Amino acid sequence: MNELRRIGRVSILLGVLLCVALISTASAEEITTLERLFMQDEAALEQYARLSPDKQAIVLKALEATSPSESEFEKTAVGLENIWNGTSTLGEEEKRTLLASVIVRTFIYYCPDDASNRVSPMWGGAPGWNPNGVHNALAEIAGDKRGLSAEKTRILNEHSKDPDTWDVTQMPEHYLAGLPGTSNAPDRCKYYANEARSQLRSNINSESGWRCLSWSTHYMSDLSMPWHTQGVADLDQLATHTLYEGYVQEKFADRNYGFKDAILFAPNTGVVISDPASSARSLVMS
Repeated sequence: MNELRRIGRVSILLGVLLCVALISTASAEEITTLERLFMQDEAALEQYARLSPDKQAIVLKALEATSPSESEFEKTAVGLENIWNGTSTLGEEEKRTLLASVIVRTFIYYCPDDASNRVSPMWGGAPGWNPNGVHNALAEIAGDKRGLSAEKTRILNEHSKDPDTWDVTQMPEHYLAGLPGTSNAPDRCKYYANEARSQLRSNINSESGWRCLSWSTHYMSDLSMPWHTQGVADLDQLATHTLYEGYVQEKFADRNYGFKDAILFAPNTGVVISDPASSARSLVMS
């Protein structure tokens, strides 16, 4: 338990340091796009409008850390508190706009490792080749067990992190349900698997084809992380997301723990996947 607390303190500190940098580098257009997406998520809007006091504190912590000024934070906090206590004079559309903005800032604050490549390695893996990044190792080991060459397994390792370095607006697609009107992790897994199959049928040595396969494995392995199977804006998963990923990463790289070795030395059993999206969803249920 003490070890978990220590990892938690380190992970939270990293989150605080990174969230400001992340928000400052995310363009206003990206933030606006995310807000529009969350405005379609009726369940999330309803949840954030009726938060319990402990969850209100989680949101206010994120807002305070990401506000450009104290006055801006106080203005947003007052608007939220009026919604929470039922005294808000805002119109329905104004409420939705405010809540969507709050959800975006909370999401970005608590998930820096999923929306930035500055932490390395975490569950999201590491840029370039890395033996212990979770995404990196899972992709390479899978290729190795299928008898692929060292060159091809290296491509799988090197590019498994790529989807976590793309713009912030696509980050909800790394979750089981995604957001209304957008793709989700099973969809993206299928899309890149089909791209890989098309390209590799034409040229088995196509580097682009192997990159697409690596990206497909990224979305598949995202769904092996329980927090990615929860709602994108769910406060319980947001507040503990980085803590959990940090703990798993440390154990994954610890030879004494044996997590990685258990995968390395597991029997080779091939499975034919005809529908990557369905298989990705089945991973959640297994």
